[in-house]
Amino acid sequence: MPLEFILDSDDYKVGIWEICENETYFLDNYSYSEDELSELHCKKGVHRLQLLASRAILQELKISDLGYKIIKDNHGKPHVVPIQGDISVTHSHQKAAAIFAKQANVGIDIQIETERILKLAGKFISEDEFDFIEGSTDHISYYHIIWGAKESLYKAYGRRKVDFKKNLHVRPFVYNPLGGSTIGLVKMPDYENNFEIHYQKIQDYFFVYCIEHA
Repeated sequence: MPLEFILDSDDYKVGIWEICENETYFLDNYSYSEDELSELHCKKGVHRLQLLASRAILQELKISDLGYKIIKDNHGKPHVVPIQGDISVTHSHQKAAAIFAKQANVGIDIQIETERILKLAGKFISEDEFDFIEGSTDHISYYHIIWGAKESLYKAYGRRKVDFKKNLHVRPFVYNPLGGSTIGLVKMPDYENNFEIHYQKIQDYFFVYCIEHA
């Protein structure tokens, strides 16, 4: 199916795709570079469809009208060349999502709900974050949002060797299943900045993205 969610602001564009199509649909209806097709050959099963869908989103958002090529740097972060801008892509099971911004670093994450996150929370949530979650009866939703926020912050920062508990921080917020926002912080020895974090639950998926403050 086409994009099920589109956000088109002056500063950034976001799209989510529910993957119901086969490979032939994407290859017949969208254009893919030689590099993207080479990357496709290295993937199997649903990962092939996720790659095809994420690139289709960028074309549906009209990023391709600007004449772009996606390359990855030494840290694995994708960049759009030769135009100015930052992108991030994500996928989980039958959904793919992408974000593009002209003037700011961005990150995006989508994750299907899973109880497994209850066992992993201690690896990425700090004591301060556990404190503001403590009074809630819906810990699993908070954990997914914080994970998505930190994964988005990590992608926006774009470098490796990041400790999710020590270097990535999410300010207190009250979870709203209809969507909400908060502030995130990336704090590294040589870099520190705040990010707007936006989240929403779509069906069984938690969707989070971040935009760097100027």
